[in-house]
Amino acid sequence: MESNRFPNFRSGDVVISTKLGEIEKRYQLHSSVLTRHSTWFQHVLKQIDPMDPHLSWYSFTLEETPWSIPKLVRQPTRGEHPVPFNTNQDVCIKTEDTGHDTFSMHSVSTNSDSGAINISPPISTTDIGTTLIQSELITQIAEELGSLHLIHPHLGSIFAQFRQELYVAIKGDPARGIKLSIPLENSSIYTEAMIHLVGAHPAWPWPTNRTSIPSALRQLIAHKSKELDVQCLEAEHDLMLNTITVGKRPTIIQLFRDWLCNVLTEQSETRSKQSLERGTLFRNLYKGGEAYLPFEEVKEVCGTIRGMSEWTDLSGDLKMVKQYGAAAAEDLARNEFMIEPKANGVGYLTCVKVELKDIWW
Repeated sequence: MESNRFPNFRSGDVVISTKLGEIEKRYQLHSSVLTRHSTWFQHVLKQIDPMDPHLSWYSFTLEETPWSIPKLVRQPTRGEHPVPFNTNQDVCIKTEDTGHDTFSMHSVSTNSDSGAINISPPISTTDIGTTLIQSELITQIAEELGSLHLIHPHLGSIFAQFRQELYVAIKGDPARGIKLSIPLENSSIYTEAMIHLVGAHPAWPWPTNRTSIPSALRQLIAHKSKELDVQCLEAEHDLMLNTITVGKRPTIIQLFRDWLCNVLTEQSETRSKQSLERGTLFRNLYKGGEAYLPFEEVKEVCGTIRGMSEWTDLSGDLKMVKQYGAAAAEDLARNEFMIEPKANGVGYLTCVKVELKDIWW
């Protein structure tokens, strides 16, 4: 049956045929729409075929490449363009062995035309791993075609549906997240990923290579990490010079200093280890209570010191010291994540403020 609706319009002058999968699929679209929404098509369709300078239609094939992204290749055309028929079926490509390893290429290679008439690329809304893979592929194709603006709202809406699942996935590879966020101009993903990258710097415990993100962005991460270093040194200085008077007994102050010194010494074995664990230190200091120097342990230590076994106000004195520690650690203990650090195994600082001037676009 002759077709006159997406993806095959009778008056369409751009024919795109796929060579992916076992079943061939064809799109017949409008050059006026494609060039309006895609800088890639603007450039390619301006090129004149010397064999047919008055051509009335254009032909492309969507072909597999050695990389993961299919490529549109222009083909020579002769005569009148073919009449479209409704014979299309979805063509799937393998994305990754995730259990959801295929998705339809429908409106991906032609997202410019489909986006213009509000047909959204098909992306999983049930599995965040599959969604990220599909989003990366579609984003790379749209970026090559110069039509990213057409997929921004749709992908943003899909990501919002995952909520916590999305942020947990970002924790697993924030560099991958920040690379995806930049072309999509997604500030939520960008901010969450940036907090991870700055908080852990100079450590890099993730699969995506550090050099895969722009050099200027790496410099920004290093700069913001140095700001955290200064804050940490100031807080540690205040804590080590704790001079509050507690029950006229310096013992509890010394116990606190010894504990802090031991933690800092252990973390300072390597710069990377320190950056990955110092967040836990300041969050414990801010939490107080039994998060560190538990009462029974302190009581036992004091009982071994001559003249300290009858310390009647130990609990109150210890509480006063921990209140001082909490005040000194408050800013560094702040959590800017959308997830809870301890529950998700995050030991680095999560207090990074990502300001408007830090946004890449």
